[in-house]
Amino acid sequence: MKLHDPEYVNSFIGMRLRETRSAKRESLQAVGNAVGVTYQQMQKYENGTNRLSAANLYRVAQHFGVCVTTLLPTLATAESDHSAPSTDAEKFERLPQDVQEHIEGLIEAIAAGNVGSTIG
Repeated sequence: MKLHDPEYVNSFIGMRLRETRSAKRESLQAVGNAVGVTYQQMQKYENGTNRLSAANLYRVAQHFGVCVTTLLPTLATAESDHSAPSTDAEKFERLPQDVQEHIEGLIEAIAAGNVGSTIG
């Protein structure tokens, strides 16, 4: 099982860190400063070269405003034969929680016919 492979877990967490940081449009330096590590260390975390401690994983999740589990692989992703999401639902699940909530709010507004009040 991939969840027992530390390299898989490190790579997955690194991928989720990069996705979340990119979605938030933050630099490695900014995230590193918030967590208390160098941008080089953040880069190693994202590349899966170094492991994040539980404390730093928690700090990163707090900084991004997401749950720690957002950054961790699940049984479903570990059993998958591919690392890239293949369906729109999988892509949506990989978005940061706040982005998911905004999208859900927009969908609800469209369904209710209140599009103008949501945009802008």
